[in-house]
Amino acid sequence: MKMRSHEYDDLEPTAKFDDVPPLSFWDYDGPYRKRAVVVDDLELTSAHKERLKNLAVMFRYASTHKGLTIYFAHQSFFDVPPLIKKMSDVFILWRARARNELQMIENRVSLPKGSLKELFDTVATGHKDSICIDLKQDSPARLRLNIWQPIELAESLESE
Repeated sequence: MKMRSHEYDDLEPTAKFDDVPPLSFWDYDGPYRKRAVVVDDLELTSAHKERLKNLAVMFRYASTHKGLTIYFAHQSFFDVPPLIKKMSDVFILWRARARNELQMIENRVSLPKGSLKELFDTVATGHKDSICIDLKQDSPARLRLNIWQPIELAESLESE
């Protein structure tokens, strides 16, 4: 398939696609093996039904029954289908342009009201800084700056 982007050229992927493959693609003969799938900026706002169906099957079924770890990167939290947000357990966010976006994201990832604004105002102050929210059961740090540096919420925010 023809690729438009070259940002993953330094990796050694086994395949690159312009669209989400159907469930039959994930079937394979041989021993069980874990695989990583990177979905980067997939067009969703005008996506056809087949793309959305394949994406849902990949997240619901293939991720648990076919050994897939899915990395889903998208520019807009609010354009990501609800199913994907519900099935995801790690979110990496950059400063939103609208303040009400942060409040809505806090609600959807179970953070106290005002915590993301506080974190972007005091911790993630650089232009490229991000806040990682890790909801996995045994996460070493629920909140992290730029993926690696653990962040502690102020006590005033935790009690809300």
